[in-house]
Amino acid sequence: MPSDAASEETADDLSAPSPTVELAALAFSAMPTRAALSISSRLTLVERNRLREGLSRIRDVGEPERLDAVRALVRAVQDGVGFPTPDKHDEEKCPFRRVEATAPEEIAAVLASCAYTHPLLVATALCHLDATYRGEVWGRLDHDQRAAVRPTLSQIPGMSATRTALYALDIRDRIAHRR
Repeated sequence: MPSDAASEETADDLSAPSPTVELAALAFSAMPTRAALSISSRLTLVERNRLREGLSRIRDVGEPERLDAVRALVRAVQDGVGFPTPDKHDEEKCPFRRVEATAPEEIAAVLASCAYTHPLLVATALCHLDATYRGEVWGRLDHDQRAAVRPTLSQIPGMSATRTALYALDIRDRIAHRR
């Protein structure tokens, strides 16, 4: 690519919201005011800013597209939380395999105690656990703990193996100190 080709990108190209943000904005714009206020009150400052930016970009979109976005949102909620797959690694050597030897209720207690202060640690652990085991653990976290963890899930795919291993060691240490 020529060196001046990158400089031809506009600020709009660089700050264009993701399709997910636009879909959320479309769905949000189709909601009754009371529902929109309820949802808005639960968003973080960063999430509200993303939503505001998305809303500013979808002003001319028609009602059918907005209703399609609401339907997509309903399907996503019904499907539940999507836990991203960590970067490829040897599952047999995954440092979280040892964590799964602990009872799910004990892991849930450890992760619950970290959810507000170390949500990325919790997200990392959850994404590396077997799906069935993860479901048992996730189901034991309360609504607010889950809400604290959800925004960090997008950071999991790019996490280094070293950081992942350190998080696994941290979890194992926390388990050992509870006994």
